[in-house]
Amino acid sequence: MIFNKRKIEKLSDSELAKHYRKTKNIKFFGHIFSRYAHLVYGVCLKYLKNTTDAEDAMMQIFEKSIIDFKNNEITYPKSWLYSVSKNFCLMQLRKKAIPLDSINEIDNYENETNQIEEKVLNEKKIEQLKQSISELKEDQKIGITLFYLEKKSYQEIANETGWELKKIKSEIQNGKRNLRLKVKEKE
Repeated sequence: MIFNKRKIEKLSDSELAKHYRKTKNIKFFGHIFSRYAHLVYGVCLKYLKNTTDAEDAMMQIFEKSIIDFKNNEITYPKSWLYSVSKNFCLMQLRKKAIPLDSINEIDNYENETNQIEEKVLNEKKIEQLKQSISELKEDQKIGITLFYLEKKSYQEIANETGWELKKIKSEIQNGKRNLRLKVKEKE
């Protein structure tokens, strides 16, 4: 299969990773890395406090990541690159023996890391939920969307759709049940 730049840009991270492992063609990994280069650079700059050191670290992380990414099954490249970047920078600081200002700063780094990882997982769950909603029957999709996402009352839904209250309750209840099953299938 021939890939041009426009076609590669449309591939998801997991598709790019699959093609990279299959073909060993660096352009696939390079595209993943370029999507998150700003994140890698930001982490490096935050820890190393110097643009030159941050740029050097970013290049070293790229070189290291090419090999690690090829040899490991990476599910979430964004969070993986964040962790690799953070760990690389912390190792650089240890090598230079630059003391961290205080225990509070270390705690802040830990909290930020946890928040970013949690945010990435939440984004993934939201994507799965949106995908699962789109797979529901049309009336269930409408009921779930209007009630839960648009926060409309049963009466507002009835006015908008022309449905009776029993139908609204039924579609929402069935939609919830089916949505729960679809989400569990994807976990």
